[in-house]
Amino acid sequence: MGPRTRVLGFLALYAAFTVLWQALAETPLLPAWIEGLIVPAAALWLDAVSGLAGGGGVQAAGARLASPEAVLNVLPGCEGSDAMALVAVAAAVAPRPGRVRLLGAMLLVAAVFVLNQARLALLLWALPRDRALFESLHTLWLPLALMVASAALFMGWLAATAPRGSATPPPGGAALAA
Repeated sequence: MGPRTRVLGFLALYAAFTVLWQALAETPLLPAWIEGLIVPAAALWLDAVSGLAGGGGVQAAGARLASPEAVLNVLPGCEGSDAMALVAVAAAVAPRPGRVRLLGAMLLVAAVFVLNQARLALLLWALPRDRALFESLHTLWLPLALMVASAALFMGWLAATAPRGSATPPPGGAALAA
């Protein structure tokens, strides 16, 4: 599969995911994803961390992440699925063997899940402290940071899984002689 085909495959797969995810927003599946995994996972680790720091009391309540200081409502679009899909689809069309792509997609999705959990924690922290900071983090800086970090993770995975000692020159380039 050539580079052009990979790019077109990426665009088609990501567009299909986006359309499917929008369609699922009207079903019980998306709320179940948020209320059954995203919010409870965040509440679990945040409660443990805040308990170690002498705080505590972070709880999941449906789509709400509640601390003694604030309640963060995790809506569709805030759960990180777009960034998880971005890395999964990128790995799916990467020029790597099938098993490497599958493992890469799983590892990258897990890493982005963790990054999104940290994003939710930062939003929960900022909410009661500074509403303007919260809005700026929520609408611009943290989504941007999540996408840049996702792309960086993918590029790191791509470099880490590159074939070693390949004698094939890069597309459009010449092989270097020693």
